[in-house]
Amino acid sequence: MLARSYSWALRSASRAMSTSAPKLFLVTAPDYSDSNALARRLAVRDSHLEEARKMKADGILQLGGAMLDDSGNMVGSTLLIATDSLESARELMERDYYYRHDVWDKARLSIVSFRRAL
Repeated sequence: MLARSYSWALRSASRAMSTSAPKLFLVTAPDYSDSNALARRLAVRDSHLEEARKMKADGILQLGGAMLDDSGNMVGSTLLIATDSLESARELMERDYYYRHDVWDKARLSIVSFRRAL
């Protein structure tokens, strides 16, 4: 399904940003709610964070972190990313380890344009 590597998506987004002004996108990615969701998250968390660090270094990831439930358990992710288009933002998310390893609930993943006020 995802033939190209995540690193390719980062390079592609970086190239696109160099030719046009980057736009901000707010991503909310709730996790699946089944009993194995947290185990899947933890199994690929280190790889997910390694790629997130690359996105941060490339200026794509502006902010990112886990969404928590009332007990402090991780139940999803929120990210603020800078890239040239909604299509590029979606491509980046579809290449993420959490997306590919069924941590994020694909039907509830949301990407919207964002304008920083402060």
